[in-house]
Amino acid sequence: MAASTDQKGVEAAKQMSNFVNCFGHGIEAFIEEMNCQHRTLQQSFTGLCVAWLENLAEHEHYDLRNEQSVKLAKLFVEKIDSVDRHLPLI
Repeated sequence: MAASTDQKGVEAAKQMSNFVNCFGHGIEAFIEEMNCQHRTLQQSFTGLCVAWLENLAEHEHYDLRNEQSVKLAKLFVEKIDSVDRHLPLI
């Protein structure tokens, strides 16, 4: 079961990479659609985004292409207490 879940994660990351590779086109539509999703799914998506920022904040090696992302993630982790980052599934 875990392998199947892992593969779904790999595929989702590839799809997201393809989506963001279009230089910002469709982001507003993505946000509008996420606003229409079930509230629990919105919470889960936010949890995914927070987990990504926490991971990115730990990067010590980066270059100009993702430097600002790493800096922003580090600021997020620094400013938001880990308790405040907890997103329960209700």
